Amino acid sequence: MQKTRAPIIAITVFLMLPICSPLTAQTTGNQQRYDPPYCEAYAREKARANTGGVVGGAVAGAVGGAAVGHIVKGSKKSRKQGAAIGAVVGGTAGASDREARFQKYYHGCLNGVFYN
Repeated sequence: MQKTRAPIIAITVFLMLPICSPLTAQTTGNQQRYDPPYCEAYAREKARANTGGVVGGAVAGAVGGAAVGHIVKGSKKSRKQGAAIGAVVGGTAGASDREARFQKYYHGCLNGVFYN
């Protein structure tokens, strides 16, 4: 009888899903455009405040990877390998999420759209 890897894949996917509340947009009444330096500062601050970034993603990925490593083999070595792989994947995902949010906030600001 061969073990299936479906539960492991399902757990990994679940742990890697971003957990965040949906954002709502507010437009300014006059739809004026804002200066790029202002919008860049606004977008950086909003993206920083709303994401865990590289470190947050790496921590979440390491925990998830260690859990998956423990489920797969149960040895200390497999937990360490899972944590290392999860940290790299999670860190990359966290950085990507922060950059995507920055772009959303920046371009929205340039067009007079602000997010709560």
